Amino acid sequence: MRIKNTATIGASVLFGLLLLPVLVAVPTAEARVFDFKSESFALYVGGSFGSINAGDGAYALASGHGTQFDKKVQSATSAEFGLIFSATRFVLKFGGEYLMPRTQTGITGTSAAGAELFTLNSTVAAFIPMGNLELLFWKGATSRGYIGGGYGQAFVTLSNEYLFTAAGTSAFGVADYKEMAAGTAPFYQTYFGWEFLFTDTATLAFQLGYRSIKVEGLSATQPVTAITGPESNNTSIINMDGGQRSLDLGGGYANINFRFYL
Repeated sequence: MRIKNTATIGASVLFGLLLLPVLVAVPTAEARVFDFKSESFALYVGGSFGSINAGDGAYALASGHGTQFDKKVQSATSAEFGLIFSATRFVLKFGGEYLMPRTQTGITGTSAAGAELFTLNSTVAAFIPMGNLELLFWKGATSRGYIGGGYGQAFVTLSNEYLFTAAGTSAFGVADYKEMAAGTAPFYQTYFGWEFLFTDTATLAFQLGYRSIKVEGLSATQPVTAITGPESNNTSIINMDGGQRSLDLGGGYANINFRFYL
């Protein structure tokens, strides 16, 4: 699968997950009376939208000295799924989240003098297996409030596709290329939310939170000659100053998820 298609695939997955509750929320003739006290296990699906700290970190420091850009990554969406164990005072969630910072296409890189050097398409994505603990601060029969926190590992992919002008080729001495890399980083999040009965045995939960993902290094996944020099498989991709490429995928978000109790 080509990395540049991840955002489209992720959006389709998110749409499918959010459509699922509509398909299953059909009243049954003998629906059981819902009460959180008697519910222990559930499946959940959901998604989020929020800010992201990535900015132009995926490419700005590796695209020549003094190069200026007209776009930055400022928002991200995600899709998530997993399992829930619900106890009297807490909830355990185990699952995965696919984080999709907004893909930037047609980024223009210009010199300090204003000459157009290249256009750039940049995509970053992350898959995050995780566990979460939610502590209940209020609980009724069909609604409850909670504060939560989670930890996991983010598996991050990066794609930067450069298309040079004549001025860019002259300045950097390289031809058009696509830089592809991958890395990992610890994932942390904290949030608070409210869950209430949606239909029969399904609930709806709204959450506001903040996630932290700081990628301290990425390794090339294909050989290429970049502006910063040759890149080989499994070697670190670098910035113009020789330092490792880093990304900050953290940011605040709003989340909605559906929980189907078994």
